[in-house]
Amino acid sequence: AVYNCLILAAFRRERYATTDKTMAMAREAVEFATEAGDLRLLTATRFQLAFCHLWRDEFGDAERELQECLELSERTGWRWHRVLSHTYLSVLHRRLGNIEEATEFTERVMEEAHPAKLSNYIGVAWANRAWLAWRKGDLEAARSYGLQAVEQWDEHGAYPIQWTAHWPLTAAALQTGDLSEALEHARALIHPAQMKLPDELAKGLAAAVRAWDEEDHSEAAADLERAVERATELGYL
Repeated sequence: AVYNCLILAAFRRERYATTDKTMAMAREAVEFATEAGDLRLLTATRFQLAFCHLWRDEFGDAERELQECLELSERTGWRWHRVLSHTYLSVLHRRLGNIEEATEFTERVMEEAHPAKLSNYIGVAWANRAWLAWRKGDLEAARSYGLQAVEQWDEHGAYPIQWTAHWPLTAAALQTGDLSEALEHARALIHPAQMKLPDELAKGLAAAVRAWDEEDHSEAAADLERAVERATELGYL
């Protein structure tokens, strides 16, 4: 429980840009749970370790730990961590551009999270649907699904990983020529309550917002187009 609180506090403080210190703490937590022989504690600590790896773009390690967490959640009957595992496996495969796997895990989340009323994870599933629609070129569906995700999060409290919806919303709005809406989503992406994006993305988005506020709309559009292109290359889109 102490490790859990410390690691959660570190996630918030670091905005999920996981440091080596937090990673070391997550590993210690897994070791402690393993020695204690407490399966539920081990499930929770494995998930936290997976979370650390995921946001450091250590995708192989993240997938291994999430699969381990999923197996443990099945053994313990802990539905909460099964939903968590499926949610972040969907995000992991999305980051890797694995359409089939991302779709499969997204639909599992949608099926499992609704009965449990886990609104944050229903939101992630809608966000992933938005991304999948954007990848297919269905901009109308991308916008509709993305806004469904944001609505879920707005209704049920803050969720710090909203880039999952706001990136496809930004890209779709930009492609349809709605620069004002695209900039709204760009602001959301760099909000300090949200997960910290890589510096090059955050700086590009901030430049776009600044240009828009200074009424230099052509520069805002150019900055945003560059940010979207780079986000696509880095697996956020």
